Amino acid sequence: MNPTSQPLRRLALLAATAATAAALTPVTASAAPPSGPPAPTGADLPQVAQVDDTFGYLAGGRRMTSRSNRLEVADESCLSYGSGVPAKARFASYATADGDQGYFQGEEDPTFVVYQFATTARARAGYALIADYVNRCQGRTSDDGYRKTVDTVRVPRLGQRQVGFRTVAVESGDRREDLEVYVLKGSRIERSWIQLDEGRARRAHVVAMARLLTRTAR
Repeated sequence: MNPTSQPLRRLALLAATAATAAALTPVTASAAPPSGPPAPTGADLPQVAQVDDTFGYLAGGRRMTSRSNRLEVADESCLSYGSGVPAKARFASYATADGDQGYFQGEEDPTFVVYQFATTARARAGYALIADYVNRCQGRTSDDGYRKTVDTVRVPRLGQRQVGFRTVAVESGDRREDLEVYVLKGSRIERSWIQLDEGRARRAHVVAMARLLTRTAR
């Protein structure tokens, strides 16, 4: 890990801050997700004791939850996010007993998300956008010193549809990896996500996360 090169770590911190801000910021009528089934709750997301078998450094740690009002999807450039899809979303991230997050310690950093859509049709449309992103953006994309590579990852059947993919981003010599699985189940999408600063995240770990989430999400 290069202690003098911080751009991608800042991106990770900004992402975490944005998720927390979404939980604390009132949603205006124009930005509100559609009405319909109730929003996911903390009960839908795994507790620390359910994830520390896979991520041992989290034993005795703590879980943080936050909310959002949309499913974010990459735009046509494949390099940044578009406006997203309205949904009621609940996130769970984890930290050690000392409050350290794995990403900043060179560990695999797990996050779970459950997205609730107003209808099954809207959930299918949201999933289709994710699948399209993976197909459209496979391979390498670069812009002004920023390089991003997307590759599919094999995952077992977990719901009506599922897709797994690995994203590696490199900027100014600093590397970031995201390993994700999205599962469509009725009017919900379940997301299991590992972030890693150095090294290669294990497919077996993100699959274990996805299997766990299918059991905890109602």
